[in-house]
Amino acid sequence: MFDPKNTLAFQGSPGAYSDMACRSAYPEMTTLANRSFEDTFDAVRTGNAALAMIPIENSVAGRVADIHHFLPGSGLHIVAEHFLRIRFHLMGVPGPVTSAQSAGVHQMLREDAALVVTRSEELLETLAPAGERTTARVRGADGPRDRLTHRQRQVLEAVPLRRPADDFSIAGTAGLAPLEVRGTLLVLAEQGYVQREGVGWRLADADPRAPGQPYLDSTG
Repeated sequence: MFDPKNTLAFQGSPGAYSDMACRSAYPEMTTLANRSFEDTFDAVRTGNAALAMIPIENSVAGRVADIHHFLPGSGLHIVAEHFLRIRFHLMGVPGPVTSAQSAGVHQMLREDAALVVTRSEELLETLAPAGERTTARVRGADGPRDRLTHRQRQVLEAVPLRRPADDFSIAGTAGLAPLEVRGTLLVLAEQGYVQREGVGWRLADADPRAPGQPYLDSTG
């Protein structure tokens, strides 16, 4: 329920620095956003707010000239002061490493002075107070290889790309027993990952992750 006696007016939009100053100095009060400084003063004069949080001076840019113009004739008085440290959140888009325009962003990333975000939810999580907007860990869709067992991946990584190898050679590379490797190779062959060539095995010509595409694997 709106209570003017517990309302603090400020100029700007919710989340602006003046709003942050209000919440920092008077966390128990409700803030009221206003489009202009005149509207902010009027909110107090008309009883819609008990107090107003007005910026007087910026340590970098100097005094806020509008306030020094409006305040003397507003009928209001300064009753307290609050100092708010301003922290800027600069957003940059990293581009190619050869781009001079991206050099600053890349340098900040290397120095851990910047944080990479890929979704708006991650940005809100970064800026919000700790624990308020936690996001779920993002994971891509499972591919065919993700559904292989650890043992199957172990054998698959030991299969050469072009020159066929027999069961014993693959078993030695994988560090497994030949009989176990032989059974696993048969399963992998059914799934399209490997193919028999003579008395040996090699990776299949087509990649089961992308039917019709050559198998571009770095192993073998």
